[in-house]
Amino acid sequence: MPSLRFRILLAFIGTITLLSTALGFWHYRHLRDLVTRSFTADSQVFAHLIARQAVAPLFAEDAAALERLASQALALPSLHGIAFWTAEGRLLQAFPAGDLPFSPFASTAIALDDLPAAAATGRGVLVRAPVMLATLSPEGVPTGPLRRIGEVSLWFTLDDLTRELASIRNTVVMAEALFALVAGLLVFTLERWATRPLIALIEKIRGIAEGDLSIRVEVPTRGGEITTLCQSVNQMADALQRHTASLERSLAERTAALDKLQALMDNMSNGVMVCRPLPGEEDFLIEELNRAAAGLGHLARDQAIGQPVTHLLPGLRPMGLLEAMRRVAREGRPEHIAEARYGDDRTQGWWEIFLYRLPSGEVVTVVADITERKSAEEAWRRFNAELDQRVRDRTAQLEAANRELEAFSYSVSHDLRAPLRGIDGWSVALLEDCAAGLDERGRQYLGRVRAEAQRMGLLIDELLQLSRVTRSKLEPTTVDLSALAQKVADRLREAHPDRQLEFLIAPGLQARGDPLLLEIVLTNLLDNACKFTRPRSPARIEFRRLDPAIDTDLAAGPTTRSDSEWPGHPGGPIGRPDPATLARVPVFLVRDNGVGFDMAYAGKLFGAFQRLHRSSEFPGTGIGLATVARIIHRHGGRVWGESRPDAGATFYFTLGEPS
Repeated sequence: MPSLRFRILLAFIGTITLLSTALGFWHYRHLRDLVTRSFTADSQVFAHLIARQAVAPLFAEDAAALERLASQALALPSLHGIAFWTAEGRLLQAFPAGDLPFSPFASTAIALDDLPAAAATGRGVLVRAPVMLATLSPEGVPTGPLRRIGEVSLWFTLDDLTRELASIRNTVVMAEALFALVAGLLVFTLERWATRPLIALIEKIRGIAEGDLSIRVEVPTRGGEITTLCQSVNQMADALQRHTASLERSLAERTAALDKLQALMDNMSNGVMVCRPLPGEEDFLIEELNRAAAGLGHLARDQAIGQPVTHLLPGLRPMGLLEAMRRVAREGRPEHIAEARYGDDRTQGWWEIFLYRLPSGEVVTVVADITERKSAEEAWRRFNAELDQRVRDRTAQLEAANRELEAFSYSVSHDLRAPLRGIDGWSVALLEDCAAGLDERGRQYLGRVRAEAQRMGLLIDELLQLSRVTRSKLEPTTVDLSALAQKVADRLREAHPDRQLEFLIAPGLQARGDPLLLEIVLTNLLDNACKFTRPRSPARIEFRRLDPAIDTDLAAGPTTRSDSEWPGHPGGPIGRPDPATLARVPVFLVRDNGVGFDMAYAGKLFGAFQRLHRSSEFPGTGIGLATVARIIHRHGGRVWGESRPDAGATFYFTLGEPS
C-alpha cells in the first residue's frame, strides 16, 4: 500500500491538475469566444461597408469601379475573395479571377454564424451583405423604402484566426503549466509542513510496534488534532508499557509456577500421565508423563510422548484402567481405583489409581505403586494371625494364672489364717494360764507376738481385698458419694470415740461407678486422713468437689508421671491431669489438716507396701492407697495427692467410664 505522504501528494497534485486543467480550458474557451466574436463583428462591419460603397457601381454595373473596390478590399489579409451579385443572382464580378469555391446560394455555404465549425475545418467563412438602394430627395433624405439591388459576398480565410487561437492556446497552456508548477511546489512545501509531524509520529509508532515501549512522541505546543493524536499515542504507549509489564510479571509467575509444577511432577513418587483421547475414545495419546510414571512402566519418557497408551502399556485393558479412562473422558467424573494389579512383559505390580479430566479434555492418571504396601499388608495379616494366636495362648495362660491366684487366695484365706489363729490363741492361753510364771518382759513378748499375728491377719485381709478389687466384676450405677462418705465418717467416729473428729462432707455429690468399690475408696482415703490427723485436735477432714475458684493451687499444670516414676503402683493414670481435663471432668478431693508428707516422696504413695512414715508412728500395711489407685483406674479415672510437711494432705480423684 502506498505511503500516507505519497497519497497526500497524489491527492493534492491530482486536485491541482484537475483544477488547473479545468481553469485553462475555461480560459481558452473564453478567449476563443472573445476573438471569434471580434472577428465576426469586424467581418460584418467590413462587409456592410463594402456593400455601401458598391451601391453605385453595382447599380450601374460598372466593372471597373467594382474592380477598384475589390482591389481595395482585398488589401485586408484575411479576405480571400470578393464577389458582386445582382438582385437576380447573376455574378457581375469576382476577385480574384476564377470561380469561387462555392455559390452564395448553395446549401453547402458556410454562414458566418457557423464560424467555430469553419475554424475547426480550416475552410473559410462566407460573409454576405445586401446592397440596398434608397430614393433620396434633393436634400439627400430618403423618400422611400430601401430596394435590394444586389449582394456582396466576401470570403474570409481563418488562417490568421487559427494562428491567433493557437497562440492563445499555447499561452494558456504555458500559464497553466507554470501555475501547476508553482502550485506543485507550494503543495509539496505545504505537504512537508503538514505531514512532517505525521511522518515523525508514524516513525515513533513503528518503533513502539517493534517493541520499544520506552519511545514517546514529542507533543507540539500548539493545539489541534496532531497534539491530541500525539497525546493519545503517548497514553497508548504508557498503557501498553504497563500492560506489558503486567504481562511479563504474569508470564514470569506462570513460568515459575510451571517450573514448580514440572519440578513437582518430576520429583513426585507417584506416577502422573496426561493423555488426550483419540476420536472415538478407542485409545489415548500420551502427552506428558513424569519420571515416576516412566519408571513404573519401564518407559523412555521422550519416546513415550505422542504414542498410544495401549501400545506402551498393554496391561491397561485387562486391569480395567482403559475403560475407566474412557468413562472419565466421556462423563468428566473423577474415579478412584483403590487397588488393581498391572502386568505385562516389562513390569508387574499393584497400583492405586486416581483419574480426572482437565477442562481442555485431557485425562490425568495418577498412579501410586502399592506393591510394597500390599506385601506389607500381607505380612501384617500374617502377623495379626500369629498375634491372635499368641493372644489366645497368653489368654489361656492368664486364665490358668488366675485360677492359680484364686487357689492361692483360698490357701491364704484358709491355710494361713489357721496358723495365725493358732499363734494368737496359744498366746492368749499362755497369758491366761501361765501369767503367774512369766515376768513383765515375757508378757510383753507375748503381747508383741499377738500384735504381729493380728497385723499379719490384717495384711492378708487387705491383700485379698486388693486381689478381689482387681478381679471382681464392675456393676456401675449412680452412686451418692456424699452418703457413702457420711457412712464411713460415722464408722470412724465410733471407732475413735476418744478423738475430736470434724468431717466436712459436701451434700449432693454423685458419680457413676460400682458402689461397693467406691465405698472402699472413700474408706481408705478417710481412714488415712483420720490416721494422719491423730496429733491434731480437732482433726478436720473435708470431702467435696474441686472448685477452680477456690482451689487455685492446681493451676500449675499437669504432674502426670510415667510408670517408672511410681515404683510399685498398680498401673493406670496416676498424677494431676492437664488443665483441659480438670475443666472437663468433675474432680473430688479428700483434705485433712494432718502431718502431711514431702512431695519429693510422692512417687511412693500409690505403690503396694510403700510407706512415708514409720509403722510405730502411724500403723498400717501400705496397701490402702494401692487399692484406691486400682479401683480408680478400673473406673477410667485418675488419682493423685499433694501435700507439704505439717500442712495437711489432699487427695484428688476423677471417675470416668468404668472399664
